[in-house]
Amino acid sequence: MLGSIKYNLAHLLDFRGRDARQTFWYYVLFVYLLNIGVSLIAIIPGLMRAMSAVMAAPQQSPEAAELAAQGMMTSMAPGMMWASLIGGVLLLTMLAASLVRRLHDSDLSGWWATLPGAIYAYTLARMPTQMEEMQSVLSEASTGEGVSANAMQGQFQLETLIGWLPFLMVIILGVRKSSAGPNRYGEAPVRF
Repeated sequence: MLGSIKYNLAHLLDFRGRDARQTFWYYVLFVYLLNIGVSLIAIIPGLMRAMSAVMAAPQQSPEAAELAAQGMMTSMAPGMMWASLIGGVLLLTMLAASLVRRLHDSDLSGWWATLPGAIYAYTLARMPTQMEEMQSVLSEASTGEGVSANAMQGQFQLETLIGWLPFLMVIILGVRKSSAGPNRYGEAPVRF
């Protein structure tokens, strides 16, 4: 597993050659866990501040507790968005060459990787706009005006589904069987 991680980090911008399934998936696991770790490190300080405000609010009044909870959601949203954006760009950058090499191993053109990459880049680009829309809906809901939480959820379901599509595509492309023997992208896949 460590060999796969070291190899992929050393070949971060090398789109040539072939990677076996095992080499690819160990690296994907590492990148995914790294993404979670970066996101947690970015979110935890804001979460701690918000939680302390929510914990202190019930001592004042029940209405203060509800307002503190809504304020927590609103104040954490920008931090969560930026952590997601940074993590997403990190994920996209770290997996690009590895996915291309994995596609080469199954005798597919590396250009297939642009499809999940472009969809994922679209979801990342839409994130600030979505966050503004969500904050607007939350502020309207806190005043008793505007749409309900169920309506807000329905509004973002399509965007959420589009956001999961690249991950599904990477899974489908990443589990493809290796081509037997040498192919147009190299002799044998790198295997760890």
